[in-house]
Amino acid sequence: PGEAHGYYHQAEKRIAIAEGMSEIQNVKTLLHEIAHAKLHDIDRNAPEEQQKNQPDRYTKEVQAESIAYVICQHYGMDTSEYSFAYIAGWSTDREVPELKASLDTIRSTAREMITEIDQQLSVIRKKEEYVQKTEKENCLEQNGRGIQNKNRRTMEGKEVVERGLSIR
Repeated sequence: PGEAHGYYHQAEKRIAIAEGMSEIQNVKTLLHEIAHAKLHDIDRNAPEEQQKNQPDRYTKEVQAESIAYVICQHYGMDTSEYSFAYIAGWSTDREVPELKASLDTIRSTAREMITEIDQQLSVIRKKEEYVQKTEKENCLEQNGRGIQNKNRRTMEGKEVVERGLSIR
C-alpha cells in the first residue's frame, strides 16, 4: 500500500519508473519491477488454470520488494529504510507460513538476477578494458611518432651543424 514508484505493464511488456527519485531508489524500483516481470507475468495464451495459479497481490509485492532488497544489498546499496516498511505494509495480516512459502522464490530469483547482472557487468567491463587498451595503444603510437619526428629534426639539425652549414 502506498504510492507506486513504478510499474510493469504486462500487455506492453515494459517497465516505467517515476521521476525525481534518488539513483538508489531508481535502481531498487527497476529491480522490483523486473522481479514482477520475471515472476508474475501472465501469459494470456496459457490455459486458464495456469493463469489462475498466481499468488495474490500481497504476495507478489512482498516477493518483488524482497528480491529487489536482496539484490541491492548484494551490491552494497542499503534500501532497508524503504524496503522494510514496504514489505511490512504488504505483509499485514499475513501468517508466517505464507511468508515462509515465498522465501525459496525470493532466494532463487534474486540469485538468478544477480548472476544475470554479474554476466552483463563482466561484458561491460571487458568492453571498457578493450577501449582503454586501444586508447592507450593509440596514445603510445601517437607519442612514438612525435618522438620519432623530434629525433629526426634533432638529427637533421646535428647534421647541419656537423657539416658547417647554416640555416637561414
